[in-house]
Amino acid sequence: LVSKGDGHSPGPNGLCFTGRRTEEVLLASGTSVRVFDVDTHRNTALLQGHQREVRSVDSAAVSGLVLSQSADLAILWDVTDWTRRRSLSAQEALIHEARFNPLGDLCGVLFKDSRVALWRTATLTFERELTAPDGLLSPGMSPEELGLKHFALSDRRLVAGGSGGLLLAWSLSAPDRPPLAVEMAGSVSQMQLGVLGPEGGDATSVGASTVIFILVDDGRLMLVHLKGLQVLITLDLAPQSCTIFAFEASCDSKHLILARSDGSLEVRD
Repeated sequence: LVSKGDGHSPGPNGLCFTGRRTEEVLLASGTSVRVFDVDTHRNTALLQGHQREVRSVDSAAVSGLVLSQSADLAILWDVTDWTRRRSLSAQEALIHEARFNPLGDLCGVLFKDSRVALWRTATLTFERELTAPDGLLSPGMSPEELGLKHFALSDRRLVAGGSGGLLLAWSLSAPDRPPLAVEMAGSVSQMQLGVLGPEGGDATSVGASTVIFILVDDGRLMLVHLKGLQVLITLDLAPQSCTIFAFEASCDSKHLILARSDGSLEVRD
């Protein structure tokens, strides 16, 4: 048990390891983000700057940046002193989620109308926009009805899902190619990029695979191969007494931290 709420504070919406030498966990709750030292469980910083509820938080350990997101604003934070470096405001549509790629030099912003905009982190220079092809839309259907709410971003691919019953995977090396579309049961609550080691090995072993951790609204956690979107493992995380709001997998994919509806954070091996 890392932290337990007092029953009066807003529930958790996002979790993230910082990946620094002194490991920390970021917890998005209400309009702020709290920073916890993993070893001491001490609350070491409070990030404030959002007027609306913070919906997601992400870290780019290589670049030393953290990204927090609410419906109208995405903020880049410098982890050396937790100061606000830059911000990006929503214009045409509200923001569903914002994420880094593993190198931290690219960030993606998923909007409510199912567009994903990619930006260079250092300058916030617009890179490109990814949209679902018209062939995926039924006659009279708007892109917003695809229900894309969450995504995972690697250096080569972007995978998005939500409440529309589809996983979409774009190739960043061929952005004009239509995305791979795979049907899935349930609504996606969260997605995270990870690495799964081969049998008997760890995430740094030869043969390790890039995967996506997908939390489904019924409490299942699915490990899906990034390239072909095949389901590798399915875990049932949610006990009957509570709901899992959010999760975070460590960089070596050996530990999970879960935000539960009873206000607690739980670490699992």
